[in-house]
Amino acid sequence: MNTKKRILITGARAPYTLELIRALGKCGHTIYVAESLSITVSSFSRYIEKTIQVASPRQKTESFIQQLIQIIQDYSIDLLIPTCEESYYISEHLETIQSFCEVFTDSFTKILDLHNKFTFIESMKKWNFNTPETFLVNDSTNLQQLHLHSQKTYIYKPVYSRFGIQVMDFTVDKLEELATLKSSPFVPFVVQEKLVGKEFNLFAICHKGKMLSSAIYDNRYKSGKSSVYFRKVDRPTIQKWLTKVVEKINFTGFIGFDVMETNGFIYPLECNPRCTSGIHLINPEVIATCLIDKRTPLEQIDYQSTKALIFGMLLAKKDRDWLPSILKAKDVLWDTDDLLPFLTQPLSLIPLWKRMIHERISLIEATTLDIEWNGDYSQ
Repeated sequence: MNTKKRILITGARAPYTLELIRALGKCGHTIYVAESLSITVSSFSRYIEKTIQVASPRQKTESFIQQLIQIIQDYSIDLLIPTCEESYYISEHLETIQSFCEVFTDSFTKILDLHNKFTFIESMKKWNFNTPETFLVNDSTNLQQLHLHSQKTYIYKPVYSRFGIQVMDFTVDKLEELATLKSSPFVPFVVQEKLVGKEFNLFAICHKGKMLSSAIYDNRYKSGKSSVYFRKVDRPTIQKWLTKVVEKINFTGFIGFDVMETNGFIYPLECNPRCTSGIHLINPEVIATCLIDKRTPLEQIDYQSTKALIFGMLLAKKDRDWLPSILKAKDVLWDTDDLLPFLTQPLSLIPLWKRMIHERISLIEATTLDIEWNGDYSQ
């Protein structure tokens, strides 16, 4: 019996997707990629059988879904694994696509509930988890009626956002400044209590509410507001919390959380129901076993526990531990068996630079412009 699968992966622009491609490719599976960008960091990986350029999931959703189905049929795909925010569009059409192959994601309703920064906190509150004070601000909200505490600092962030873009801190005396942030069409946002403590990122590979593998890591170094340094840490209390949350959600797919540990309590800040950089900290053989066999293998304890985007680290804010931290970390793109993605990094930036200039947006915004999910507010 042939146990090797023909796998279609989307979102190849992300370094964490390259990690996934390599993990599955090294185990002998045949990897196909569907991507709307012409060149990505994964484009030159030796583990990709074929890359097919597809329509923008955000701007041409119907064409994107039809192209995926055609690829699945043309190449006899067994398993579709979405990784970035294009996964939300795939989830929206999950029932249709599942009639052609297995899809590693969850229902659209569940994913949107987690992706939305207000409904996620409301769900966590309903399930009796500790949560930060969080308010939804919609078009008719009177900001003065939020009853915010004069001694607290709060965070403003759109209900659908990523990379910390458009996130700002404010205090009650600056409340009226939020009114100037109203856009057209209006995008709802949350006002969330800013907690003081130690922030952690969590990542898990899940199947039907069972956590197959996970990583807890800190985000000490950032380039802009994006993490570029990933150091795995041992936090049994947080691990237990993560297991309980995955079970409560009954989730299938990749999932990430930002949490704050303060005074011995764990508070969820937001959720990313997709792949995240935490996958860099999981043994490649473990990744493959989780995705193909849907079981938890014995993890190798000697696997690299610190990874980084070294070029990103060069742009990060420096401190006295910056150089030792770089020396301890392995670059997420470096692989002696697959060198071209590391060597051709500048090429993957070309379509993003072009988009940045044409759309007059930042480089980080350009990375997700054609795949991000923003509800019905800014399609």
